[in-house]
Amino acid sequence: MWSKGNTLLTTRFTFWCRLPIVQGGSFAFLPPTFQIIFNAELQAIEDPSERFEQTMRTIQGAIIVAGLVQMAIGYSGIVTVLLRYLSPITIAPVIAAIGLGLYNVGFNGVSACWSLGLTQLFTIILFSQYLKGISLGGIKWFSLFPVVLAMFITWSLGAILTASDVWDEGNPCRTDSNRDILTESPWFRVPYPFQWGLPIFRAYAIVPMFGGSLASMVESIGDYFSCARLSGAPPPTPGIISRGLACEGIGVLLAGLVGTGNGTTSYAENIGAIAVTGVGSRVVVQCGAVIIIVVSLVAKVGALFATMPNSMTSGMYCALFGLIVAVGLSNLQYIDLNSARNQFIVGFAIFNSMSIAGPGGYFANVEENPFGDSNFAAILLAIFSSPMIIAFLAAFILDNTVKG
Repeated sequence: MWSKGNTLLTTRFTFWCRLPIVQGGSFAFLPPTFQIIFNAELQAIEDPSERFEQTMRTIQGAIIVAGLVQMAIGYSGIVTVLLRYLSPITIAPVIAAIGLGLYNVGFNGVSACWSLGLTQLFTIILFSQYLKGISLGGIKWFSLFPVVLAMFITWSLGAILTASDVWDEGNPCRTDSNRDILTESPWFRVPYPFQWGLPIFRAYAIVPMFGGSLASMVESIGDYFSCARLSGAPPPTPGIISRGLACEGIGVLLAGLVGTGNGTTSYAENIGAIAVTGVGSRVVVQCGAVIIIVVSLVAKVGALFATMPNSMTSGMYCALFGLIVAVGLSNLQYIDLNSARNQFIVGFAIFNSMSIAGPGGYFANVEENPFGDSNFAAILLAIFSSPMIIAFLAAFILDNTVKG
């Protein structure tokens, strides 16, 4: 709801970017969110309800700070200076690290229920890759809605097998395991600020969350140019880019205030839709945002998706999160990949972002903070536990210091 409100702001008013671009939850904020969820301090809380509230308040505080910093970066115009030092050699590893840092939430979840998880994965591949050129009634349904169609088929299959008692009670494959969520949720609900309580500000949460915000800003800059080109608008000026990033910061701030657990950014998927449909009207985007805001107020809709078996969600992750890596690597088309210098920087940044901060990296396995017990040590641990920050620092420093 709040992200689509930010879509209206971004597309409507002249003091923002006014491009037909959709705002929504960003994958860039997922790795730091998972990092906060599995933090030892929060996991030590025994009561599940208390642990949930404390976790949400900590995530909330981190997102609020990230939003405020992004607003400051946008409205100050400092991004126009940073643009001179950001090349595709820096952008590619940062975005690739987002997707690679999420690999542990993929096939591990599919294994909880092979039948549904693999069905979800294979149907997405079938619809999005093999059947995307087929038209039914003049509309390429498989190209436009591969995930929705795959989810409908897989969920329907799971519901039929559940009703036939193919799986015993408590089996993670059953589609009725979480039906209490649907029956107990109200029909209508309006999210409001601080619904989980007052935010908690912790350095170990704020630093990686800002890393996610930085990654989303880097990605959005490319989205602005692509969106302007496909919609027939002039190339965005530095001022437009600054205002756009600042408006995204407002969206991140709003997301933090209401405790959504995720920040917002520009959707590259919407840019792909403009390329497919040829519709680049801001009015169309605004109408879509209003519709989604109205639907989001119906709490039963969100509760319905919450009952989806986790293996189905993981199947979607396996199909879609790799696209984040691919989008990042696609920036390398603008550089000379025959250059040994460029090869070294890109490879060094990606490999060490995983080796140092990835799910199986060094800092993911340490039992105690190797930097000590101080607040500064907590900040250092947060930095070295974020793949995006490591990738950015490695690529940015090397690209701007190594001759070539």
